[in-house]
Amino acid sequence: MFYYKIFCFINNLKFKKDITVLKEYYKNSDLWLPESPESRHFRFFLSQSKVIKIKSRIKNTDDLRKHLIKYTPITVHYSISRWEDPTEIGSKFYKKNKNSGIILGNDLIFDVDNPILEKSRLESLKIIDLMNKWGYPLKSIMFSGKKGFHIEFIDIVPDPKIEDNIIREEYFVNKRKDLITQLCNNGIVMDHKITINTRALMRLPLTINSATGYICTPISLHDLRTKSLKELLSNIQRLNYTGVADGVDFENSLIKKLRYSLNSKIRSLMPKSYGLTYDSYFFINKVYGLKENYIPVFRYNDMLLPEVLKTLKNLQKKFSLTDIYLFRTNVDDEYYAFCIKTFHKSKIIKILKDSHSSNKRIIYSFKPEFMRISPKYSNQEKIVACPELIKILKSDKETNNNSFVSAAHKNLLDNLKAYSYNYPLVHGSPNMNYYHSFIVNGALERSVLLPWKDVKL
Repeated sequence: MFYYKIFCFINNLKFKKDITVLKEYYKNSDLWLPESPESRHFRFFLSQSKVIKIKSRIKNTDDLRKHLIKYTPITVHYSISRWEDPTEIGSKFYKKNKNSGIILGNDLIFDVDNPILEKSRLESLKIIDLMNKWGYPLKSIMFSGKKGFHIEFIDIVPDPKIEDNIIREEYFVNKRKDLITQLCNNGIVMDHKITINTRALMRLPLTINSATGYICTPISLHDLRTKSLKELLSNIQRLNYTGVADGVDFENSLIKKLRYSLNSKIRSLMPKSYGLTYDSYFFINKVYGLKENYIPVFRYNDMLLPEVLKTLKNLQKKFSLTDIYLFRTNVDDEYYAFCIKTFHKSKIIKILKDSHSSNKRIIYSFKPEFMRISPKYSNQEKIVACPELIKILKSDKETNNNSFVSAAHKNLLDNLKAYSYNYPLVHGSPNMNYYHSFIVNGALERSVLLPWKDVKL
């Protein structure tokens, strides 16, 4: 109990950061606003957990500066769509008043991110060259401040004169999906979520990326094409913002070390017989080739099968999930399930919050989820059988056809000889490594990454 209380304390530990440098920057810096800012929704992150929606219209840089100085946000986002009433934009079904969901227009923007910035640069150039070939003039390129670039084009397809707002918004979505599909068919690997989401938010240029201290900055196509990353970054302003240095958040780093030390201490107090000692193969729910995209994975230990099915069907309906694949592991009636539709991690957290899944701890400390795909072995003797596919919860055809799914996890279903719907929209890398993990007394000792051909089921 004592160590559990310490763990809870560390989990909620926060450090107050000095925002003086940030306030001075917003007082004196140049500012940038998108076209028709008065029709845009603005959202300020005052901390990692506190967010405010700006309730008044921002019409010019003087309005923007006033809000920036008042709140000193660590992150500033604006809507890539223009709205009749931008102050109360929520989900598609949220309407504060009769004008809050009326869309006026939608920017054509691509968010290109990769943990390796050079890959982001090369992918951005591929997109620009293809779009130029198809007749879309380049409007701007922004360095995001961390791992990638935001690329905006002038949309050559005119906005529709459709009176019904719902149909008009769906028109924008479908138009962007068609364009993304063309890019994917031409070998582009990208995060499409921003582009096709009419209610998406984008980091405001000339504001800080608080993860690194870099300012989100416009760059020219010539510089993107000809300069090295070192040269590009040397011309990007970087604030000496407390808590951020060389891309490392000291607050998070310290808390991780404390958690690791505490977990090690707890494990050392456990009896030697605690947990199983075995090795097995696992897959991860991360979508390779896309930034912070995952498939939803659920695990149920203490629920009867009818309850599991009811819960999954409710999730499928509420979050428009594609077909769900349900497995039984033969360990005290343990079940796990997943669908291969991809989501940003923030959406995964929301889904898990409603899932009653035993792995919803992800809500408090996001970690990728690993699932066993082979028998458990102990001293070369099989002790638990391979998880068995027992049911496929079919989604409707429209959801399956209009949802982007993970190429690697689609291949996983094929490798497991599990039925896979012929999903037309596939993205991410088709190749995925698998983990041969060694569990000792219930704790992970080590993992080895292997391609599928070396996995022995």
